[in-house]
Amino acid sequence: MSKIDFYQDLVNYFFDTDLRFRAIGVEKNGIPCGEYGEGYDEFYYKTAYQLLNHKISTLDHYNVYLDKKDTLGQYKV
Repeated sequence: MSKIDFYQDLVNYFFDTDLRFRAIGVEKNGIPCGEYGEGYDEFYYKTAYQLLNHKISTLDHYNVYLDKKDTLGQYKV
């Protein structure tokens, strides 16, 4: 509760500017790992691709910040 003003300001900032925020939430036990020889990492990168692919226009410029998964993540991205 000591940071409630900060979090309210942060949420309001998204609504008061032209910034856009998208996210996908997935329960870990619902990830279809192993069905096609894939693991959690493969699912993570495919999900990130789907999140971005449908909203990106080649006419615009974007800053995309991905969560660092592990020490080898930079090569996969």
